[in-house]
Amino acid sequence: MPEWDAGGVTGTVSAGLVGRDADTARLRGLVEELAAGQGGLAWVEGEPGIGKTALLAEAFAGAAPAGCQVFWGACDELAQRLPLRVLTECLQVRETSPDQQRAEIARLLRGRDFTGPTPLDVVAAAVQRLVGWVEQVSMAAPVLLVLDDVQWADEASLLVLAELARLVGQIPLLLAVAARPVPRRPEVLAARRTLLARGAVLERGGCVLHHADLVAVLLEQVVYPPPAGSVDEAAVHENDVDRRWACVHPVCSPFPEA
Repeated sequence: MPEWDAGGVTGTVSAGLVGRDADTARLRGLVEELAAGQGGLAWVEGEPGIGKTALLAEAFAGAAPAGCQVFWGACDELAQRLPLRVLTECLQVRETSPDQQRAEIARLLRGRDFTGPTPLDVVAAAVQRLVGWVEQVSMAAPVLLVLDDVQWADEASLLVLAELARLVGQIPLLLAVAARPVPRRPEVLAARRTLLARGAVLERGGCVLHHADLVAVLLEQVVYPPPAGSVDEAAVHENDVDRRWACVHPVCSPFPEA
């Protein structure tokens, strides 16, 4: 199985996420549009362990080979009090960066290049500079920015997401977010509403495979796979997979609709 590297988060992805082909195809379509110069938004939500990260990793595996710049970050519950930490890490904003703008942003957040009166002014200035930097680098090559576990994102990082979401119609930027339904933080709900209002693709829920179905899939695909060319794989994919998989989509979203 191919390996993937999502901003330092490594693992393996199967040849296909069974039962999630439609979801994967929709997200891959966003990558194709990005490579062609069109920006986009995606919000993937679901319970822990449902496969959000794996879905994004598989769907976006072709972004770098297509010439896109890929930045991938994961929010941390314990880092919520550290403004912009997830973004400075995934965008490689460091004082030692050869990129002058990123080095200046890093120094700004450390209070070295700022004369404003309060720390809030520093964060606000850094938010604007980060947005400006992403906008600028997207002009050189399309940018895919993925943030995972956004339910833990700090408020400043959520503000950057909202600001970038307003630019996707103007620049080649694909902004993709994954989040759990809880905790239901008001600032996360606000960011979600902003992205959906801007036309974000919403992937909600997941697929639950019952034990008997799991055995059937393993027997059919691994132990006794059909000879190559002996079946119409497209027909099997369309007509049989959905019968063996129970696709669960919440009747009521854990989030209020935008």
